[in-house]
Amino acid sequence: MQYPELMARKRSGIDVMQAHHALGPGFAPYLEIARLADAAGIDELHISDHIAMSATAIRKRPTYPWPLDMPYYEALTALAAIAVVTQRIRLATNVLIGPLRSALFLARHAATVDSISDGRLELGLGLGWQREEFEASNVDFAGRRAVLVDQIDALRELWSAAPASFRGRTLEFEGMHSLPLPPQRGALPITLGLRGTPANLRLIAEKADGWSIIARTADEVEAGVSAVRRALSDAGREPSSVRIVAKLPPVPDESTDESYELARAYFAAGADTVVGRLHVEHADPVRVREHLDRLVSASREADAERRP
Repeated sequence: MQYPELMARKRSGIDVMQAHHALGPGFAPYLEIARLADAAGIDELHISDHIAMSATAIRKRPTYPWPLDMPYYEALTALAAIAVVTQRIRLATNVLIGPLRSALFLARHAATVDSISDGRLELGLGLGWQREEFEASNVDFAGRRAVLVDQIDALRELWSAAPASFRGRTLEFEGMHSLPLPPQRGALPITLGLRGTPANLRLIAEKADGWSIIARTADEVEAGVSAVRRALSDAGREPSSVRIVAKLPPVPDESTDESYELARAYFAAGADTVVGRLHVEHADPVRVREHLDRLVSASREADAERRP
């Protein structure tokens, strides 16, 4: 783990993707919720990513929880705006579909956000699941895993020094100057949001600073934590060296109290960071702040319980 302070205690997060549910349409609610989260003591703000959505793809994926008209602001651009109106909260993509961007462009985009935020960015990367999105972007869907593997190494080279050179399976460059370097340099944390297959767990153990686990229950979190710790041990890394980030499942009618109890259960199952969501019931800033305060309480109580 590049940043041991991120592992030093249990941490709370908020996913702002449903900001329009709470405070209305447009981008202004995202900024308002970011300010509220920063003031409440939430540790991390998370936003996810799609370039476009396909009605065909959604029909084929009945578990996809959001309507077709769900707004997806470009994640890193949104975090750059949020960085300007916040002071301390860390900013995370959870997750960004890495293979839809070139490594050089992604390195520059992420470094810019890290600079604007004074070193608060955490880059969560994933493979993506929507074939139509890749085809419309003229990117090979079948080869996206190999691209992601090369991206991770190339990003760290580009963030560490200029000039930078890299040679991989899908990408190579020589003597590239990508400046300014991000404040966090090559230690800018990379979290992978991948399903817990054996191959994915090996990739996480080899290359990641964190794992954004895909789970709907505390039991699934616990099983994932055990599996990734075995993979880390097999890879020769300290079993606790990868941070476990668990996002609460998208249940639109879930109450603040239910979110709090589920967050506590996720922490007890081994999550290091639990990321809450906004729901329809959080219809004004006061209700949003109450929800944020409960998430902070869950993390602090969990942290107190694990200390001797």
